[in-house]
Amino acid sequence: MSQVRKCPKHNLVAGPDGRCVLCRRDERTRSSSTGWLVPVLALTVVVGGAFAYYRWWSTKRNVAPVAAPTEQPRDTPPAAAPPPQDPAGARVVAPGPRAMRVDAALVAVARDAGTGGARTPGAAAAAPSPAQAAEAQANLLAAMRRVPITMYWAAWCPTCVKARAWTRANQLAVTERNVDTDEAAKQEIKRYNPRGSIPTIVIDGNTYVGFDKEELWDAVDKVARRELNLPAGQ
Repeated sequence: MSQVRKCPKHNLVAGPDGRCVLCRRDERTRSSSTGWLVPVLALTVVVGGAFAYYRWWSTKRNVAPVAAPTEQPRDTPPAAAPPPQDPAGARVVAPGPRAMRVDAALVAVARDAGTGGARTPGAAAAAPSPAQAAEAQANLLAAMRRVPITMYWAAWCPTCVKARAWTRANQLAVTERNVDTDEAAKQEIKRYNPRGSIPTIVIDGNTYVGFDKEELWDAVDKVARRELNLPAGQ
């Protein structure tokens, strides 16, 4: 009888290769436990390479191109500033050509006063310098802002609100009388406007019913001219 070969590790019957059933099972177990590593490592390499390429491509794409310098226009005059606006939308009246003629007249008055009123016969009046014109305009505007004005108004009246905003924007000397909260003002307004409608505005004894900013500006301008001994506006 032939001798039975046994596995030296497990002391079981071994085959021609000297391995028993348990040896073959252990070998299959080790093979199955390590067989997944290769595809996982390969996948990791592929994903890592793709991610690195994406980062490089994104960085290159986000680099902004250097813009070529543009030539700036030369001798371009600055844009004119828009006229100032007050909160209620009432435009601040700006001095116009008539005011510039007033400047010249005021400069002439100041020049004559400095020379005792003497002027060479036939000599033309010299045009005012920009500094003289600016000073004269400032004097006229200051005189206009000293003219006393009385306004009868009420908070519920939208026209009154606009008139108040306009006078405040132009810094005029206004005494405001609220006919809703001041009983004396409610009675006093009838001296100037028997109907008692508002706004009623009194300038230099003259009554203006409603709100016409050009009319009010002319009225204040007239009083200021008289104070400065200037001729009436044309």
